[in-house]
Amino acid sequence: MRPRIIAVSLAVVVAALLVGTLAGRAIGDEDEVKAAAALKKAVDEGNRLFRDAALGSGGKACAACHEDPERPKLALASRAGGYPKWDRREDAVITLGQKIRQMIEKNLKGTPPELGSVALVSLEAYIASLASAR
Repeated sequence: MRPRIIAVSLAVVVAALLVGTLAGRAIGDEDEVKAAAALKKAVDEGNRLFRDAALGSGGKACAACHEDPERPKLALASRAGGYPKWDRREDAVITLGQKIRQMIEKNLKGTPPELGSVALVSLEAYIASLASAR
């Protein structure tokens, strides 16, 4: 009688673990879909901002320099993955977000978005996507 109780108990535990794992996987899959959609939205918004001359005051967008075939050293696909890194202007190690803010303020003569803002995170997501697409 005792082995049967142990076998049934074991079967119940295994079934509970299996149901819990499947339920967790379904929730995880839903989260992955949600995360992918959110990232795509951020990348798309970053792409739009990257081409928007309104980021600066001189009528120039980020893309004007960073997509210029005459200036291949400015192509972001080969540069974006290197952050955080040392920056000579700041004489410090900075993040990609800080670099974007610096470029908007100094080169585009615009008001940079705040760190952590939707606009800045979207620009970071777009630029990071260029590096990962290589």
